[in-house]
Amino acid sequence: MIKRTFFGLSLRDKQKFTYKEENGLLCYTFTQIILVGQGEAKIYGLSSNKKILIASLKGKQNQCQCKFIMDENNFTHLICVGDESASVHVLGYKLGKQVQEIEENYQQENLVFQDEFRALQPVEERELDSDEFELLSKKDKKEYKKKQKQKQKQENY
Repeated sequence: MIKRTFFGLSLRDKQKFTYKEENGLLCYTFTQIILVGQGEAKIYGLSSNKKILIASLKGKQNQCQCKFIMDENNFTHLICVGDESASVHVLGYKLGKQVQEIEENYQQENLVFQDEFRALQPVEERELDSDEFELLSKKDKKEYKKKQKQKQKQENY
């Protein structure tokens, strides 16, 4: 996991600052916003049709913290509005491509392992796919169904 911190966005008198895709920030999951300074400042998160107030700094406060996870609200933009003296620190992290590739490989290996484990179990103890069931003889099919019923009865008790 690559950690990165975005610091020191200075808010000029009621000017809006927006994190947009061209800044490359939407690929990050933001975990915390810290407003530091004096005066008033507000941070809004914009999703498809909602504007949600995430953090605000009142005139008498020196600092305001807000923890949130970007993905929960599907924000497309973060808008900061406030006095010039307030600065905004946005903490977040980014999953690199390597991490995603490792996760995908792990999932594939896990599926292969499950298939191998299943194949090693005796036919009587495991549930068969419809294809496997069709390959059994009539006698084996009857035995398999009988064992499955017994197994269900044991599980119910």
